[in-house]
Amino acid sequence: MKKARLTTDELEISLRLQNIGNIKGVELAILEPNGQISTTLKPEKVPATKEDIYIILILFELVNIISIHHSMRRKRALILI
Repeated sequence: MKKARLTTDELEISLRLQNIGNIKGVELAILEPNGQISTTLKPEKVPATKEDIYIILILFELVNIISIHHSMRRKRALILI
């Protein structure tokens, strides 16, 4: 950063403008020739997409269906006993 004459405050401002609240979430930051800072977040810090959330909701529904199915099977088994 010294070579680029960039202060920590300037870096933090640039990150905040990119909605990055903590530098610990950044995997890679590049000072571009035009002076802008490009960043890549660590995989665990990348925001979830609508598709990611949809997949999770589908998985929860499947788990719920399986749970209901097993519960019904247990009730039937108790009735038969």
